[in-house]
Amino acid sequence: MSKIQRDKFNAEYNMPSTKILGTISAPIGNKINKMIVSGDTSDAKLIVDSINSILKTTITDISADTFPEPFQSDSKMNLNYDEPTGLFFLVTQGNVEIRVDGQSFKLQTNKIFFINERLPYVVLSPDSSRVNMFSAKFMWDKNIHA
Repeated sequence: MSKIQRDKFNAEYNMPSTKILGTISAPIGNKINKMIVSGDTSDAKLIVDSINSILKTTITDISADTFPEPFQSDSKMNLNYDEPTGLFFLVTQGNVEIRVDGQSFKLQTNKIFFINERLPYVVLSPDSSRVNMFSAKFMWDKNIHA
């Protein structure tokens, strides 16, 4: 039943498995790195406003983390079909790969990479490079984001 429900949801909202939604500027990427490494949140509003202007919506459930060693997340999947939320990852330093529904994608620095969280996904860093990564949710709008 869930695959039928998911396919109907994805068709209704014209939601792909993955999509690059935009690119932040290098100075904003540097501010994210500074915020993650130092803990200084004085530029947080500027960072969020910049991403909001690219996505043309408000972001929520924001996370900004650094990973000094290789990692792999547990497999995750959102089973909520009531609201068309979107999830994105934004790498500002390091090598990150996302596996979504059996496909693998290397995330490019400063690209806002949407994943359809209603598909199973895993986030991983395959090597020992330091990773700085920002993620958040937003309301998907098929007229803007599709």
